[in-house]
Amino acid sequence: MELTRKYRSPLAQVKHLGSAKHGTTHWLLQRITALMIIPLGVWFFLNLLNHMRSDYDTVMAWFTSPLNLIGNLVFFITALFHAVLGIQVVIEDYIHQQGIRFALLWTLKVGAVISGAVAIAVMVWLFMDQLLHPTQLD
Repeated sequence: MELTRKYRSPLAQVKHLGSAKHGTTHWLLQRITALMIIPLGVWFFLNLLNHMRSDYDTVMAWFTSPLNLIGNLVFFITALFHAVLGIQVVIEDYIHQQGIRFALLWTLKVGAVISGAVAIAVMVWLFMDQLLHPTQLD
């Protein structure tokens, strides 16, 4: 990957030395997701504070509007991916037995896929339910 070559030392580029060729990409993805989480998290929590005293229908109308739904999905998936990247590093660095490491990494990734799929399904279901049964806001 051309992007990762830019972050390697000149000697490592000449000798093709380095880790298993995924460490730089992993590091870069973790930084990118962290930078994405900052504005999305601020946006999410400010909206959460703004709707703390709102009734159910108002919150659902906010949550299921297309722009907010996309923002919530991007925030959740980005945060989930960032968490998986971070936990993966901890497992790889501190679990030395291959079988346990493999089982933990497999469980982590399967759990993340299931969590992401459930989150997407719930948000899409709420959006579709709001479209089919709109609430009247006074």
